[in-house]
Amino acid sequence: MRPPSEPGGLHSSWYSEKQREQAATMVDKFLAWHRDNPNEVVALEESFKVDLGRVVIKGRIDRAERDEQGRAVIIDIKTSTTAVPKDDLARHPQLGVYQYAVMLGAFERHGLIEPGGAKLIQVGKAAFTAKAREQEQPPPAEDADPEWPKKLVEIVATGMAGDVFQARANDKCRTCPVRSCCPVHDEGGQVGD
Repeated sequence: MRPPSEPGGLHSSWYSEKQREQAATMVDKFLAWHRDNPNEVVALEESFKVDLGRVVIKGRIDRAERDEQGRAVIIDIKTSTTAVPKDDLARHPQLGVYQYAVMLGAFERHGLIEPGGAKLIQVGKAAFTAKAREQEQPPPAEDADPEWPKKLVEIVATGMAGDVFQARANDKCRTCPVRSCCPVHDEGGQVGD
């Protein structure tokens, strides 16, 4: 018999069973949400690419749906333990760029040319309940500044194309995977010359 800490030992057996249970729970949450979802599923796990000349927007969506008005609703399924704060949802960058990609024709082949919103479907611990948690971003047209996703892409493109990329401390630093080498923090250092 292997010690509990070795691969195949008691610990890994317990851990893999726990992981299986968590995965089954997430699948159950998703399937219940899917059954109640009124939209038509149009595309699954689909890559997209929009070339704007100076910048190329590339990505992969979990789902594209058509709502009752014929608009695109982009779905991103999340298995994480942390939900997006409610105050950040209206301008969530990932969802905003997905909606901008719709406006730019990324899903035109499916007849989806107008964004009808985007959603994060939380099936992990961030759902906070036994059901999936739906976090919705309204269409850009309903925002006080309907051009915000375009402006966001332009700001990021300008920053990434510059000679210097300025690191700034923010509320995401706490969970950043590159904090240990970021010059903003004491444990980080100079990146480049």
